[in-house]
Amino acid sequence: MTYSREVTNKIVECWGLGFTAEETVKALEEWKGIHVGLATVYRHRHSLTAQNIIDELMRKQFRDIAKEENPELRMKFRNELLKILVPQRIEAMSYSRQDVNVRKVEFVVSPKLLVKKDELQSDSVAET
Repeated sequence: MTYSREVTNKIVECWGLGFTAEETVKALEEWKGIHVGLATVYRHRHSLTAQNIIDELMRKQFRDIAKEENPELRMKFRNELLKILVPQRIEAMSYSRQDVNVRKVEFVVSPKLLVKKDELQSDSVAET
């Protein structure tokens, strides 16, 4: 089932207010009688639409901070916002894709070096 942006907005709003997924389900039922499952709430919280909503809220927050006339208060709000954003950014970076280069190394054994196991002498085997 596809839900409107309004429903995703409500899910993001509940998430921002600290609601658990279960509490969000109840809030949606009380809000408009919408019945959604927990998986839907989790999917919507991490959807591209939710990220766009969060980005827009962040832009609004930055505008509000920039409009504040009191420089001390503006810095206080900016610092509080950074306290929230920096740990989230670090966490997001730790989950980001990491590229790993793997080099293929081929070993070539000369036929002259091949010896049958039963031809080995006990004193020629290095002990580890």
